[in-house]
Amino acid sequence: MDYLKKIHNLIEKYSLADVVIAGASYSGLSIAHELAKNGLKVLIVEHNPGITPLAYYGGLWNYVVVRDGVKNYLEKEINLHRFYEVDNGYIVNSIELYTKYINKLIDEGVKIIVGHKVTPYFKIDEEGGELVLLGAFLRTSDEEVVEEQLIVEAKYLVDSSGLDAYVSMDIIERLKPPIIPQGYGPVLPSSREIVEKTNWILEDMVLATGLAAATVFGASLPYPDISPLIESGLSGAKLLINSRKKSFRSNHSLDIQYL
Repeated sequence: MDYLKKIHNLIEKYSLADVVIAGASYSGLSIAHELAKNGLKVLIVEHNPGITPLAYYGGLWNYVVVRDGVKNYLEKEINLHRFYEVDNGYIVNSIELYTKYINKLIDEGVKIIVGHKVTPYFKIDEEGGELVLLGAFLRTSDEEVVEEQLIVEAKYLVDSSGLDAYVSMDIIERLKPPIIPQGYGPVLPSSREIVEKTNWILEDMVLATGLAAATVFGASLPYPDISPLIESGLSGAKLLINSRKKSFRSNHSLDIQYL
């Protein structure tokens, strides 16, 4: 019985969440941290078999660039202190950044599943006839193994899956919301378009951040400066928290700074 109870508790931990985030990208990690900080139950689902910045942008010899505001944010929020100043910002080791982020998220109770992809799970409300998000199917990334899946109950999905934007593109193909995918722009340094175009795919249900937002809504890529990707996650957290603020307990701050 103890064994079965442990299995039940484990399944329950992973099958209930406030927010499911598809992709452990820079934007995915930053939005996960902000949401967990504000009391939400967060599940990150990474389609790769492990979590590494190489899947999204590992930089040149594992080094990327951040700007002053994001540097201050990373120092305060994830205890990252090894920065090397250059003319246009600060160089940071992407592996160390990821390690610090993951450790912080684990401490905050964020759950992480690797090797799986997210498929949104909807229903039609019988009274109002409106689309309602119930959660997500988590399917193994190995297409030959179709029987391994988990249903996660959640109110919000965040697409932080990188340039593939597979969650958003699936929704656009299946549901045809009033969104016209524009494709990502040219490679430009320090683009803030990604932050500006972080937005809902389906209002108050599915949110696109980071490179996924760039793919769907059209934005220049920020390489080698990853600050806009992290800021996109913070911007997405504001949108999502504002959507939930009426149900928040009074002791949870809604103020997210550093943008």
